[in-house]
Amino acid sequence: GAGGKTSLFVFHLPGHWSEADLETHFKPFGTLLRTTVQRGSNGLSRGFGFVAYARSEEASMALSSMNGFQVEGKKLKVSLKTGASANTPGAAAKEQAKMIATKMPGIMEAS
Repeated sequence: GAGGKTSLFVFHLPGHWSEADLETHFKPFGTLLRTTVQRGSNGLSRGFGFVAYARSEEASMALSSMNGFQVEGKKLKVSLKTGASANTPGAAAKEQAKMIATKMPGIMEAS
C-alpha cells in the first residue's frame, strides 16, 4: 500500500547525531512519525538511521532535498525504505532479521 513509501533510510550520519538531530533536519518536509539512529551494542551510532513520515509526498520531498546534503564534511545518502513490495524479498527479510537482532539488548549492558 501507500504506507510503505513513507520511511527513509539515512546513511553517513555524523557519529554524534541523535534522533533529535535527525528530526531537526527532516521535520521541515512534513510530519515525522519516528526518527531512529541505529546504535551498536556499545551504544554508539552505527552511522545510519531511519525517518518515517505521515505521508509519502513528504518522504519524497525529504528524499530529493536531503540526499547528498553536506553535513560536517559528510554527504548524507537518503533512500526510500521499500516495504514488502521490494523486488528482492530475500534481501528485505535479511534486513528485517538484522533489525530485530540489533533491537535485542546486549547481555553486556547490565555491567
